[in-house]
Amino acid sequence: MNKLITYHPFFFICLLFIVLSFCVSKTIISQQINTIELINYTYLGNPQRNYYGNKAPEKLNLIWKTYLGEGYSIIPKTNKKVYCKGAGRTNQPLLFKENKKLYVLQSGCNHKIKKIDAINGKTVWEYEYDDVINSTGTIWECKKCDSSNRYQLIQGSKKGINYNKENDRAECLRSISIKNGKEIWRYNVKKTPCYSRDVDGSGIICNDSLFIGLENGTLAIINPTILDHKNKKKFPKTLNEIPLYNDSDVIKHNHNLVTESSPSILNNHIYIASGSGHIFGYNKKLKKIDWDYYIGADIDGSTVITKDSSILIGFEKEFLEGNGGVLKISPLNNNVSWFFPIKNSISDKWAGGVIGSVGVNDMYTSENSKLAAFIGVDGVLYVVNHNVISDNKVDGPHRKNQFFSPKLLFQKKIGLSISTPIFIGNKLIAASSEGLWLFEILNDNIELIDHFMTTFESTPVVHNNRIYIASTDGYLYCFGKKNS
Repeated sequence: MNKLITYHPFFFICLLFIVLSFCVSKTIISQQINTIELINYTYLGNPQRNYYGNKAPEKLNLIWKTYLGEGYSIIPKTNKKVYCKGAGRTNQPLLFKENKKLYVLQSGCNHKIKKIDAINGKTVWEYEYDDVINSTGTIWECKKCDSSNRYQLIQGSKKGINYNKENDRAECLRSISIKNGKEIWRYNVKKTPCYSRDVDGSGIICNDSLFIGLENGTLAIINPTILDHKNKKKFPKTLNEIPLYNDSDVIKHNHNLVTESSPSILNNHIYIASGSGHIFGYNKKLKKIDWDYYIGADIDGSTVITKDSSILIGFEKEFLEGNGGVLKISPLNNNVSWFFPIKNSISDKWAGGVIGSVGVNDMYTSENSKLAAFIGVDGVLYVVNHNVISDNKVDGPHRKNQFFSPKLLFQKKIGLSISTPIFIGNKLIAASSEGLWLFEILNDNIELIDHFMTTFESTPVVHNNRIYIASTDGYLYCFGKKNS
């Protein structure tokens, strides 16, 4: 005969306490586990500057838009105030997943970095700089750091409206925790013969060393894991600051030596373009510059690396006898594959050429048809096959040499732009002063399939049938498929 077992009420209270304690501790542990997946973590996606996302939408349906704000900056040469809204220049959204949820990092004219929920456009946190932010940052994993600082956004801005003139410091390069938006360190951009001390480039990390171009005309090499504490602030260790100009360039370019481009990696070299008119190659093994290709123009765009180990670079008309445009250069043999000149068309700021970077489809096709797209100051979107040379020869930038030109596949007037057009599979997305343009590519035939009208300067990024791009009308937009 079974005996009836009875329990004291205290037993049940203890049991309940154990269960609740287990649930609470499990919740705490789960909250502590912070998994991060980096998607587009630097300008133009990767250290080769040729990746823009995974799958593009078929239509530009507006999913949401969120107001970024507005602000002002000071022009160095004139000391005039300039106001702007939203974001522009090379400002491209960065994407990452935190605990499987997608977020956008977006900076802009209101002097702030914002972490934004990609589902609804709501701000999670924001960090304020001292000036307008015209650039894209880089997210990197600091494996030596604690959990709150493990993933950092390294982001530059303009030098600061009220920077400290007494000690002449322009602390406009900073590292921010993407988890909570708190500052980790800041870096002083030193004074040089160049007129500017802003930071417009997006850096790259190699073996715990940060390589980033500064607008003072130098390539800064920084160890962001070694920090010096000074005046309640933290500063990373400077390993080297390499001038990206020759002494003769200072007068020749009227102190316009600004490096606005982002460095790229090809084999053992880091390549970076300078406003002094040079493309430099820094040898990581030898720890010095051992390659220098001189164009002579003001170069704003970044060195884009192709799968055939070449560099595509756009440049302005300024300082040239001939035209600005795009060059394809092989740094391995110092050979120019082709030159595509852009007709002079004077805007309020530029005399001609290409301001933005070149977009390529190398990461999206295994076929021979390797496409490159760029937008001239003339407001025309050009698409060429960068692997096929036409029979035409054109005058070089200085009209002293002649070069072959690439096969032109498509051109369309879309409006003035300093943005970089991007390829996603069989889609081409371009932004300009006259809107966002979505094209479809079928056997080298390119057709417009959708258009959204507002003003853009920045470069879009794509993820899972959605396009994210900031506008000069003040908003960050999300376009695409509603149920992604």
